Amino acid sequence: MAQRRFPIGIQDFKTLIEDKLVYVDKTALMHKLVTSRTNAFLGRPRRFGKSLLCTTMKYYFRGERELFKGLAIEKLEKDWICRPVLHMALSTGDYTDVEGLMHTLSGNLSDWEALYGKGEDENTLSRRFEGVMRRAHEMTGQKVAVLVDEYDKPLLEAMNDPELQEKFRQILKSFYGTMKNSDADIQFIFLTGVTKFSKVSVFSDLNNIQDITMSDEYAGICGITKQELDYNFTADIDRLAQQNGLTFAEMKEKLQETYDGYHFSPCMLDVYNPFSLLQALQNGTLDHYWFASGTPTFLIRLLKNANYDLRRLSGIQTTAARLGDISEPTNDPIPILFQSGYLTAKVYEPRFKTYILDFPNTEVRQGFFDSLLPQYNLRTDVNGEEFILMQFIMMVEQGDIDSFLERLKALFANIPYTQATGEQRQRIIEQQYQNVVYIVFTLMGFYTEVEHHTAMGRIDLMVKTPQHIYVMEFKVGKGTAEEALRQINEKHYAEPYLADPRQLHKVGIGFDPETHNMDTWMVE
Repeated sequence: MAQRRFPIGIQDFKTLIEDKLVYVDKTALMHKLVTSRTNAFLGRPRRFGKSLLCTTMKYYFRGERELFKGLAIEKLEKDWICRPVLHMALSTGDYTDVEGLMHTLSGNLSDWEALYGKGEDENTLSRRFEGVMRRAHEMTGQKVAVLVDEYDKPLLEAMNDPELQEKFRQILKSFYGTMKNSDADIQFIFLTGVTKFSKVSVFSDLNNIQDITMSDEYAGICGITKQELDYNFTADIDRLAQQNGLTFAEMKEKLQETYDGYHFSPCMLDVYNPFSLLQALQNGTLDHYWFASGTPTFLIRLLKNANYDLRRLSGIQTTAARLGDISEPTNDPIPILFQSGYLTAKVYEPRFKTYILDFPNTEVRQGFFDSLLPQYNLRTDVNGEEFILMQFIMMVEQGDIDSFLERLKALFANIPYTQATGEQRQRIIEQQYQNVVYIVFTLMGFYTEVEHHTAMGRIDLMVKTPQHIYVMEFKVGKGTAEEALRQINEKHYAEPYLADPRQLHKVGIGFDPETHNMDTWMVE
């Protein structure tokens, strides 16, 4: 069987169908949503199919029945009414200044006005929008469907410029708020985005918008579920397995580990990243496609500037209320990390209505930590030599303790001094060092077995390679290598590994508070 054509990067439903590309049928869920008479907001990470869903709705509301032949909706929909559709995608605008946003909004309005006319007194964006909706209803006799894709793109683009972002908020508040006064002309409103900003009137003035982002009912409306994977892609997975010298079962396990793991509601429905999955099936190899398509520079910088303890990213317990809204994203990185798809729900506790978060899969975890390297000046060491993880791992695997610790020391020396003073400065420096150790050894964990323990009385770090086991204790701030090694022995950290045939190394590392770097280390 010839390899099928996958709709990678195709966001237009009509193009997908007419070009006979693979389509995972979401029309039953879509029909349930559009006929529920519930205006909705859906938040999903980038490249998860939000834009394709919007265009699918567009052609449905236009009554283009022939496009849906053979799909679930063909049997569900009886009327196929042709309605006016106001579809606006904000993903491609220039949002470097206010004029860019105004130009994008005005351009969409001009396209609609070419169809439905413009009133002489409509000289603001809001009045033009209201006028278009009214005239579209009057001219066709049918209420309009308003579809806004990536509504939050301008706000995300201005995340590093609070003043510009506030101007964008005010413009969008006025523009989107117009829909509240046009309820009599609107059949259905659907908005998509990555994040939910509470200060935009879409979610305050428009009290008839239902947030379905974390709804069990629509958990699988974007992305690819396990059931859909089995139904649609069995032959493709078998081909991918043969290309990589694996069995079908082994390849399914690798796909699950690499691209699965997203959960968007309490029901914990497993969802695969569609962009990466389809890329892997098309290219014949597993790679970090989603992460490579858009490195989260703002999020990485946010964590660095906030001096966030990176060890806390795994296993965070939180509530749905915290995850579902962003008011001041610079104060709390967790909601935006969750909404952007870098963290996901792994456990739901119904009794307390809380979630435990973690990275969804190995693609995101490895890509995320690799992106942290330049933010901590870890691409090169103090001598300007490039930090190559492979070389570092080989030193560890060969038992060359002095070499890999010297390399780690050189990395620490490249961390810039903080401008803070006193105890605050010391806390920041200590956190930076802990983060650097965590980043380096987390990346090593994709090639060796690494365990991180942070609870009191537990070992700081344990690394296993085919020939060696390292039990490591760090004394950051006031502490010496002798004290670190003594703690390993007094608390018997190495005892579980004494019977292991591999060579055991107990490593105590001290940090000098004056030089702010590794001082000495001792090995037994």
